[in-house]
Parts: sequence; structure tokens; C-alpha cells
Amino acid sequence: MAAEIRYLNANQEALARSGQLRALAGKLTMAEQAERRRVAKVLHDGIQQYMAAAKLHLSGLERQIKDPKLSQAAKKIEETIGTCIQMARSLSADLSPPALYRGGTGLRFKVACRPDAGTPSFSGGFYITDVQCAAFRRYCAAGV
Repeated sequence: MAAEIRYLNANQEALARSGQLRALAGKLTMAEQAERRRVAKVLHDGIQQYMAAAKLHLSGLERQIKDPKLSQAAKKIEETIGTCIQMARSLSADLSPPALYRGGTGLRFKVACRPDAGTPSFSGGFYITDVQCAAFRRYCAAGV
């Protein structure tokens, strides 16, 4: 009888800890998703905007340069900044795809995982939440 009571107590404790673990995993998922959105916003609203402004200023300066070598160097720098902008846009979209958050509470779309890349792709269908998005990212990353 004492062994059975210890077993039941241990089982209840395991169930309680399992629930705590699930709750912590949910909080971690939400924190991860919030951080992805924050970093993507910093990239988009900050870094990309400053790079675009620098590119415009350099373009204006490049047109005023008379020396062909300096003009060519300015053009190369402008192209490099353009490449950096594209890379930042791509990283921002990978971190937190804008399509997930358009339309208020969510954009209607179906989510399908490209097995080759392990990333979601989207087309019309259902609403998705941050939690579903994060869970789907984990699913794709696991290669299931």
C-alpha cells in the first residue's frame, strides 16, 4: 500500500512538472517570436532606412564628381550599399515574414513547409497566430 501511494504521488508530481514544462516552453516560444519581430523591426525601421539614405546621398554625390576614377569608386560603394540593403531585407523577412502580421489579427493563408529549405511558404487559407508560427518554424527546423 505504501509503495502504491509513493507511485501515485510520484505520478502526480511528474504530471505537475510536465505541465510546468509545457507552460515554460510556451513562454519561451512567445519570447522567441517577439524577439524575432523586434529584430526584424530594427532591421527594417532602422538599419535599412539609414542604408537607403546613405545610398541616396552617395548617388547625389557621385553625379557631382568630375574625376572618373572617384565617380566609379562612388558607384561601387553605392552598389555595395544596395547589396547590403537587399541582404538586410532578406534577413528581416526570414526572421519575421511580414505576411504573418498584415491585416490586423492575421492574414489568411495556408502554411506549407518546403522540405528542401525548411521554411514556410504561404497561400490563402486560415488565420495563424504567433504561437502557431513559432510552432511551425520548430516543426520545419526538426525536419519532420
